Amino acid sequence: MMKSQKLGAFGRFRTRKVQAWTVLAAFFVGALVGGLMIELVAQRHERQPTKAVTSFRNVFDKIYIMNMDQCVQRWEMTKKYADAIGIDVYRWPAYQAKKEEIMNPPDGISTRNLQHDYIAAGALGNCISHRRIWKDVIDKGYRRVLVLEDDVFLTNGTWLQLPELFRLIDEAQEIHKKAWHYVFFRRNAIRNVRDEKVWSMSPSGHPVTIAGPSWGTAAYAVSQAGARFLHDEYTEFKWPVDVQMAELEKRNRDFISLSACYNDEFKNMCPENVLEYSKAEKGNCSGSGTQQGGRITKEELARKYAEIDGVAADPKR
Repeated sequence: MMKSQKLGAFGRFRTRKVQAWTVLAAFFVGALVGGLMIELVAQRHERQPTKAVTSFRNVFDKIYIMNMDQCVQRWEMTKKYADAIGIDVYRWPAYQAKKEEIMNPPDGISTRNLQHDYIAAGALGNCISHRRIWKDVIDKGYRRVLVLEDDVFLTNGTWLQLPELFRLIDEAQEIHKKAWHYVFFRRNAIRNVRDEKVWSMSPSGHPVTIAGPSWGTAAYAVSQAGARFLHDEYTEFKWPVDVQMAELEKRNRDFISLSACYNDEFKNMCPENVLEYSKAEKGNCSGSGTQQGGRITKEELARKYAEIDGVAADPKR
């Protein structure tokens, strides 16, 4: 387990004051996994590549960064990190729904069967944004993509392991006789992860598991089959997009979601995989975009639809 501990420390070095030799030693261990050489300086934003990270580019057909137009600093921060390690990222403009769209969303989405206590315009926009990314994956025929919301970025250790990680994950499909759809790099597990079955091992020696119900859409990989599955599933807004992911996992065993976190040493939000930007780094967008734009409670929404339909609202709905 020493190897996984070193990689974990390397992935988090940006948030700690460590000696330069510690950072470099950890990097060379990681480079053996990723086959890459990048000169790293142990300062927060001073990571300078000396060689193109070609193996990273082979892992995903596209890396989507979901970003609201006004959140310029978030995008600039993400682009800075991406440029430092030589990867191309694609900015996906996040859809910003208005309160008046809650009862008439675009793209054929329905809110009539809302299960959450309320629906916020920002949460609806977030759902639409992810769904449009999945549609783009379908239309372009991409085999596998990475999706990141604009306030997180993968740790260096995670980037280094990606080629070998997905080789192992893909090979395990033959063993399990089924294909994966979704890979969490960050999640909030709502059940005991010790009950999860192992899908494969990761390069760091930690198990990749078949994820139990989890909240998490900030950092994930999705396959072509997964994009089709999710695009068809999210025709109704029942819960916020990450909560609805957990509900999907509960009731549909055909949907194969995997966790690439350190599942045998599990910590919610998987800090070994993903760093979250500080409040200062988020700039003028330090709050949650999913809570913006006004909201309607479940009861109020039921009454409004009942008025439209000319029937009495069901208080138990």
